[in-house]
Amino acid sequence: MRLLRLIPVLALSLLAACAIPQVHEDYTGLPADFDPRSFTCCFEVEQHPVGLTKLGLSLAHLTGPFNDRADEREVRPGLITGNQAAVGRIVEVARPLDIVLMANKSYHWGRVMPGWFTHSGVYLGTEAELRAMGIWDAPEIVPLQADIRAGRTVLEAVSPVVKMSLPEKIFQVDAVVVVRPELSAAERRLAAMALAAKVGAAFDFAFRQDTKDDYSCTELIDYGMPQLGFTIRHAYGRDMILPDDMAAQAVRGDRLRIVEYIRGEPGGWQSLGAREVAEDVMAFWGPGG
Repeated sequence: MRLLRLIPVLALSLLAACAIPQVHEDYTGLPADFDPRSFTCCFEVEQHPVGLTKLGLSLAHLTGPFNDRADEREVRPGLITGNQAAVGRIVEVARPLDIVLMANKSYHWGRVMPGWFTHSGVYLGTEAELRAMGIWDAPEIVPLQADIRAGRTVLEAVSPVVKMSLPEKIFQVDAVVVVRPELSAAERRLAAMALAAKVGAAFDFAFRQDTKDDYSCTELIDYGMPQLGFTIRHAYGRDMILPDDMAAQAVRGDRLRIVEYIRGEPGGWQSLGAREVAEDVMAFWGPGG
């Protein structure tokens, strides 16, 4: 069993050794006639060796103990890690059911995963916000009340299980975009309860969109808000949703809109918008398919 565990670790280590370039060789900036309404991304998703990646993904459930983010004391590198003002701004603008997309090229796994944004979560809300929605005492929310009162207001699917996280923990990254879905009040309540009910569900190490009992970060969001119609791509022998596709959809204003884009820089951070999101996403993928 120990030898078997080493196989996916070795495969993922080899992938880490061939980290994807973060700026595409053909990127020269947004075109002069840039139209956000037609913005797309995520060309040539299979940027790692296909056979090696399929092996790593097929056995990735064995790597959980080696990639566990459960310890909230761990500090990860990121340009806004520990920046209370930047994290405070994100929390200030976020509203229940907002999607948060995170980029972190300061951290090694962020350089291995394809895309500028490589992780996602959902801001579930504070006690006051959930009371205002009328769902604080809903059966799905009650088990989470202690977590929420302790400040864990962001829901994420991450190794080893779906959980509630502290903003200062999950936002140990380089950049965060807050994306607001176009949902009615009733849809927000239903989505919040559906997502809350999945806390404790297993993380999907294989990133397969068609699995029903475990979830990757984007799979979880799609489960809770399927009416948003996220782009599903087929890569490495499986269907998946990329965080960058969510960002591109928000740039287009297609059932999503960008509320705030916080991007760190050495010694500080900036408050930006949809154009800068498009620039950063296009810089990774290049100008076209």
